[in-house]
Amino acid sequence: MRWCLALALSTCLLAAPAAQAKSLTKIVVVGSKGTTAELTGFRLEDWASSPARVAPKGSFLLVYPVIDQDIVAQPGRYYAEQHALCFSWDRRYAGRCYWAPTRFESNVSQFSLLAKPLPFIKRISVEGKAKNDWSNGAVAIELAFNRASLARVAERPRKCSAVRVRWSAAGRPNRFWACRDAIWAAGKLYPSGRLLF
Repeated sequence: MRWCLALALSTCLLAAPAAQAKSLTKIVVVGSKGTTAELTGFRLEDWASSPARVAPKGSFLLVYPVIDQDIVAQPGRYYAEQHALCFSWDRRYAGRCYWAPTRFESNVSQFSLLAKPLPFIKRISVEGKAKNDWSNGAVAIELAFNRASLARVAERPRKCSAVRVRWSAAGRPNRFWACRDAIWAAGKLYPSGRLLF
């Protein structure tokens, strides 16, 4: 039963319809003031078999599971008050919740929590073609800008695609370039992982 739940969760972590189940390689956590960390050594089974019936509220951390080939999967939030990890492609809602593993909680206990969601993509187009705002690529773009401290000054790489987005709030660039495993905007390269739209 446990492996069935893990397989179902790993499949839903990918928005691409033809994608197969993948394994978790790391978890990226983002807190307030741009604090971030990458956690390794976790498996989907660590929480997939412990669904939590909670009504998440209060401050939280953003949680981004990253699977094989550096693909950002279904995003989530960690609600410290409820000890819950909740995942949803629709970033307006907490989504399905699970009890957070004790080891995960100890790794993020020093993080400053977010009081409200960071801007998320409401509409996206790549090279003039509308794309799914629930895609792995859209979430990877959000993560790239949420970890602005990792950006470095660089010239735009040669093979990039023009991207236009509408954000849920102001403060993020509406036009930029999607390159190989990175976003280029205003003279800086933001690591993003693989971009699947």
